[in-house]
Amino acid sequence: MKLWLSYKAHIKLTCGLSDEAPSDISYWSDKLFVTIITFLIPFCFIALVPGVYFSIITSVPEIAALDILIFAAMVVIGMVPGILLVHRKIIFMASVYCLATVLILYLGAVGPGLIYLYACSVFGMLMFPHSNTYIWSYYNLIICIVMAMLIAYGIVPNPDMFSESVMYWVAVSSNLVFLSFLSSVMLPILFRGMQTTLDAEIKLRNELAQERKNLVSAMDVLQQKNHELDQFAAVASHDLKEPARMVHSFVSLLHARYGGKLDDRAQKYIEFALDGSKRMLHLIDDVLNYAKAGHFVGQVTSVDTNQMMRHVLENLSAIIREKQALIKVDNLPNIYAAQMPLNLVFQNLIENALKYSKPEVPPEIHIYAAEYPDRTVFSVSDNGIGISEEYIHRIFDLFRRLHSQQDYPGTGLGLAICRKIVEQHGGKIWAESDAHSGTVFHVSMPKH
Repeated sequence: MKLWLSYKAHIKLTCGLSDEAPSDISYWSDKLFVTIITFLIPFCFIALVPGVYFSIITSVPEIAALDILIFAAMVVIGMVPGILLVHRKIIFMASVYCLATVLILYLGAVGPGLIYLYACSVFGMLMFPHSNTYIWSYYNLIICIVMAMLIAYGIVPNPDMFSESVMYWVAVSSNLVFLSFLSSVMLPILFRGMQTTLDAEIKLRNELAQERKNLVSAMDVLQQKNHELDQFAAVASHDLKEPARMVHSFVSLLHARYGGKLDDRAQKYIEFALDGSKRMLHLIDDVLNYAKAGHFVGQVTSVDTNQMMRHVLENLSAIIREKQALIKVDNLPNIYAAQMPLNLVFQNLIENALKYSKPEVPPEIHIYAAEYPDRTVFSVSDNGIGISEEYIHRIFDLFRRLHSQQDYPGTGLGLAICRKIVEQHGGKIWAESDAHSGTVFHVSMPKH
């Protein structure tokens, strides 16, 4: 097999067949020619042995000479370097025409020679697709007329079954000429169809190349934006958070030291400042979490969601005890994900279920999963206040809040962070709610 592949590669290299994507019908013509030569050389070599043997036992040296000449011609065409491909084609066509002529002269007007003669015209049309295909049919017509004259003068052996040998040749060869001209009509139509297909392929290839170029450019811009976002996150974590923390600390000190010495209005202003600085710190944290939510490339591993859920509930243990919540967790399947971002998703969902519970009603939260062939759907259901149907599709928007800060404190970024993380994993998050029976959040994650 390796020897055959090396042989094919050598023929292809010697003939100079291009490895570029085909852009013209000539490519397929050259490829067809190289393929024919590749298979003809070993075939001629195999046929050489019985041909020489037959020549010896019949005492007809012309047969051996013909076989040797044809094999030598194929070797020259396929394996001798430095010859232009078009000249190789011309040598090939001349060899095939000579073979057809010799077969007619030696085997009679009717036989393999006639088949080879028709094959010559078809080969010519295929080897030179941009030339006038009728030329090869006219060659056949001229050869048939010459052969008729040779038969009439007794130069070519006559068929035994007919006395009117010239008329028999005309009757048979006219079919050959008809088929040749029919091929001259049909093959150009086929060539035009192939060229149209190639043109469409080239156009599509160019469009894809342009789209790929645009995509690379867009990726460069995206990487630049991500770099700027990382820089913003660094600035926000230090230059924004530190002043806010300082304001909160000094206002707290002011409240602790001078709270009893100020009038009620000043006391109220200090409380407003404390609440505002505290909310500002939470908002900065959530903005940073949202900015970093998609930065987990390369962190995807097999996640034990049961163990992850235990960690989440440990983090929320204080508020769970405060709310006297009842939390039920079914046995959950493992998935492939980035553990820390996924941990944040379920922590936000459970924290929301605890936060938006009904007054004087202990929260009941159920966490379960359903497996499908291509995905795993996790669900977090609660018995809380629920969400109105008109707002159910808007709760994942940035800074979207459905309640006042006094009733339910928060920044409105928790669910937006959840959606960004889930979609970065190729998943989907949505909610189903009833104002009387609570809310169910579904998180669909792909298995692969």
